[in-house]
Amino acid sequence: MKLMKELQQRAKEAEEAKTAEIRRLESELAAIKSQPVEVAVEVKDASPEQLAQARAEAAKEAHASMKQALQAELDAKESQLKKAREELKSAREESKAANINLRQAEKEAREAKAAAEKAQKMAQVNSNQNMVRFTVLFNQVQETVNLMADAVEKETPENQKKMRAAMKALSAAVGKAAE
Repeated sequence: MKLMKELQQRAKEAEEAKTAEIRRLESELAAIKSQPVEVAVEVKDASPEQLAQARAEAAKEAHASMKQALQAELDAKESQLKKAREELKSAREESKAANINLRQAEKEAREAKAAAEKAQKMAQVNSNQNMVRFTVLFNQVQETVNLMADAVEKETPENQKKMRAAMKALSAAVGKAAE
């Protein structure tokens, strides 16, 4: 607590010292501003032609000065416009990237949903032991029929006829079981 009070006291003293220095500098500045400034003035008698020429030169200088000021303002506006166009281009690119990311995320979400639905169906099928057994047997029969068809193709025409008749009888038996 004592240390905090010391720090507070030092800060207060520093503030007072800066305030005093600011007052001193302000008084010096006021003294400098109040001092008279000497200006050299040359007096000449001018002819009307010289006065006209001086007026023309002054008008020409004023016109050039105004033209320069307008050009500077125009350059500044063009710079602002260029910067705004660059910012717009950047914003459009960011928007395009965001849209691409959104589409990708939506696609991934659809794919995940389809995979989840497929997994759920498989889980439902696998939850019933009889359905699992049927699926295994069905796949075995399909493989067996494919092997039988390959065997038929490799035989002589006379044997092919016998084999096809046997396959038709098997097909009829499967058809009756399916009813």
